[in-house]
Amino acid sequence: MFDVNLKAIMWELYEIVYTYDKIDTMGIISYEKDGKTVLFKYFIKDNQWVEKMNNDKNLIEKCIEKKKEIVVNNYIGDGIDLEEDRVQSAYYYPIFLGGEAAGIFFLESRKKDNFAGEVLKKVTILRKMIEVLFYKEREKEVLRETNERVEKLLRQRSIVGEASKAVVSTSSVQEMSLRIYTIMRKNYGECAIGIFINDPENKKLKDGFCYEFGERLDFGDILYSQKNSLIMESIFTKNEVIKEDIVNEGISLLVGEYPKGIYCAPLQMEGEVIGGFTYQIFERDNFEREELDICRELISFMTIALNNTLEHEKLKETNDLLKEYSERDHLTGLCNRRHFYETFEKRIQGARLEGKKMFIFLFDLDNFKGINDNFGHIQGDLALQKVAEILKEELSSGYIARYGGDEFIGGMLNCSKDESRTAAENIQKRVEKLEISIDRNGVPLTISIGVLEFIPKNSIESYFAMVDEALYQAKKTGKNKMIFKEYMR
Repeated sequence: MFDVNLKAIMWELYEIVYTYDKIDTMGIISYEKDGKTVLFKYFIKDNQWVEKMNNDKNLIEKCIEKKKEIVVNNYIGDGIDLEEDRVQSAYYYPIFLGGEAAGIFFLESRKKDNFAGEVLKKVTILRKMIEVLFYKEREKEVLRETNERVEKLLRQRSIVGEASKAVVSTSSVQEMSLRIYTIMRKNYGECAIGIFINDPENKKLKDGFCYEFGERLDFGDILYSQKNSLIMESIFTKNEVIKEDIVNEGISLLVGEYPKGIYCAPLQMEGEVIGGFTYQIFERDNFEREELDICRELISFMTIALNNTLEHEKLKETNDLLKEYSERDHLTGLCNRRHFYETFEKRIQGARLEGKKMFIFLFDLDNFKGINDNFGHIQGDLALQKVAEILKEELSSGYIARYGGDEFIGGMLNCSKDESRTAAENIQKRVEKLEISIDRNGVPLTISIGVLEFIPKNSIESYFAMVDEALYQAKKTGKNKMIFKEYMR
């Protein structure tokens, strides 16, 4: 509350002029430095304190402009309800501080020509007393306002510090949204938070994460063409958009409950809009200045965090692509020889510990060089692709790779000898039926296979050497053959 001394003195003085001088109204208004924002105000009317007064705004402006008192008798004022107030005389006096308008002291009476003669002299003395008390009151009020602002600033710094740490410590947009929502909800009541990624190539906002009433809300993409969308307006204008005192019409609602206030802002990195942010309130019609200042400060942290997330995703995509290139044979889609060795080594180690049998298959297309030499590499590539599809289907429970040229290698674990033999025979039958059409002539294909059954105990190189020997024997004995070997020592 304001200091009681000014109000107490005002009341005592009012009692005198009300009783003896027919002055019905006494009031004082203190302004901020802008001359508009009210710092404090006290009004007495008809022997009681009142919250509001129908002051003549034109008279107040004129009084401040001329920097001197204005006395009006036989008065009909603009903005005054004559039927209610029936004001006939008025006295307005501007109070200045450091050359700036600091306040207005005024008296009003329903009696004509009341502010003249002895009454005016008494009013002048009364006004001087009020003016002295006004300055003291204002000093205390300014100090109180300053303390409140400092407290708000410290609170704001604390919230921004907490939120910024929460934002920069995660690379997840979803987690970022949840952390900001939790902090703003704790300090300012129920709200909604949304963070979106801008996708200008597809003309939409995507991958939005929104929290409201303690839950994550799911929704689809927000298209650039969506009408009455405040978040899209902020993206297009590259400026924040604030809407308060919202009624349930005219605004495109993303999801959830209808808010009373919406704040939207673009997330920009070096002039490029990389995302959008929205903060919405439900329990108040208007935002507090402090909470919007916090949102504005957090936007810089959110932008950096979101940009880091997007850059991390791009780097991950690049690394995944490089990994794919390093592990895959791009003609057949199978893994390459190096990756097969790495994978097979891990499988052998596991099988060695468990004492399980394994099977290695080594495949070689018969007379493949003739296809390349006589019909070109395009037809040769087509043959390799079709054979690769057969191998993937028949060894679907195992793993398969292109070994090099027209050779393929495969492995199976946890299967019987009959199952491995059946798989190899099926591959031979399907390849034999496969024809590559060239100039309306079918080119037959056959495949030779070496198979090794073993219990892993020795080095991986020794097993590859043995299965290679089995394949060599299959080729040597007439091609389109399968040689099956065992090594159980």
